[in-house]
Amino acid sequence: MSSLNDIQIAAINSLRNYLKGAEDEKTAHLRAVATSFVDARQHFFTPQGEPDWLGRTHAYRTWVRETMRLADVQQSNLTTVQAAIRYHIGNIVRERMDADTIQGLGLRSSSPKQRSVEKRGRHSEVLNIFGNGGAEIVDPDEIVVAVGMMEAALARMSVEAIAGMDAQTRKTIREAIEGVELRLHDLAAAAGSRRK
Repeated sequence: MSSLNDIQIAAINSLRNYLKGAEDEKTAHLRAVATSFVDARQHFFTPQGEPDWLGRTHAYRTWVRETMRLADVQQSNLTTVQAAIRYHIGNIVRERMDADTIQGLGLRSSSPKQRSVEKRGRHSEVLNIFGNGGAEIVDPDEIVVAVGMMEAALARMSVEAIAGMDAQTRKTIREAIEGVELRLHDLAAAAGSRRK
């Protein structure tokens, strides 16, 4: 196990490299900082005598602030840099620990990276459904998802806000809604019909 001083020096150097480094090297430097921060957590202990794997003790947080200060991270960049480091810390902690330890710490089993992939998948699903010029939707699961999304979007639209808009905007909205209404009528009729 490296000394806390050695870990801090490594973190400072990685932070400085991140701040002045080329764009294509930034992720590697941030991951190195995060690795140092996770390594440092074994030097700080919770009141129960366990390593501070969650990074919540006052002593650990003070050490992180001091490390950021020594690396000359400007206040204007601090929030962004810390968020990026937290992302990598979440991934590293989950790589190093088994499922029982992760659960015992009260962490979600999915890493920030996994959640990011899932979020991109959801965004892709929305774009596939609502993107212009896509193929006809015939998959039952996709139809159910699309109808649910449309219902949620319509529920969020304010009747009062629309009523307060100028006449031309209301006319545009009304014409679009009438087109949707006609299509919904056809779809509802098909959904209500008996299978042959």
